[in-house]
Amino acid sequence: MGARCLAYEVAANPVSQEQHWRGLPPKIGDGLTIPIRRDELEYQLEILVDVLAAHALRAGAGGRAVITAELLVPRPSPEQRVALLNELVDDGGEPTGWHVAGPRAVQALADVAERPMTIGVPLAGIRDVRARLAATYRLAGELLALFAIDEPTLLKEDGTLDPYAAVVGRQQIVYQHAQHLGLPVPEVSPAGRRQEYEATLRAAKDKLRQQQRTGHSSPKALDRFEALAASGAKREHDALSDRETAPELPNM
Repeated sequence: MGARCLAYEVAANPVSQEQHWRGLPPKIGDGLTIPIRRDELEYQLEILVDVLAAHALRAGAGGRAVITAELLVPRPSPEQRVALLNELVDDGGEPTGWHVAGPRAVQALADVAERPMTIGVPLAGIRDVRARLAATYRLAGELLALFAIDEPTLLKEDGTLDPYAAVVGRQQIVYQHAQHLGLPVPEVSPAGRRQEYEATLRAAKDKLRQQQRTGHSSPKALDRFEALAASGAKREHDALSDRETAPELPNM
């Protein structure tokens, strides 16, 4: 069984309000480079393998499935390049742009396009979600190797998904998708963690303002707290990216 999926967008005029790709490095926004989100490559590949598996099972197919994935382009040009990108975030964990995913993550189109990567899996095995995701992990790894990336991050070798490896705007979606598949997920969702952090921040700021009104705190204390809070937001986002527990704000 097999399928083809194509997503193509040239990164021209990346600072325009009408463009999806904003905040690209200048060398990527040259109008000739095709940007690819690293997390999107992994996530869409996982969705496609799910669709293929469901189709094969509905059709009552048996034996062994050969699944092939490749990067396709409609009008290849010798001047074009492909760039694999990760998201950049600010100190508050908000998206600000993109950066190249690795030192060799910008490749000539001819070196990475239409180079099929293939894995074979027993159809009986892909009925199991985690076995199917583990196979997809191997296939994604073959594609990422074209850009000298060691391994997937959203797809895990043990057949699970890491929501925090997705871009900020996709983390909750991946979390809910993992829940739908019956995979283990953190007790608190990305949206829930963000809400908890913001509630803690608001409560701490309200307490400090109350102390100011009663004369127990100087006006400069709130400014210092704002700086600490921004630093805490950055540490929280970094911790989520490393799959660690977000730190608590310091007691004021």
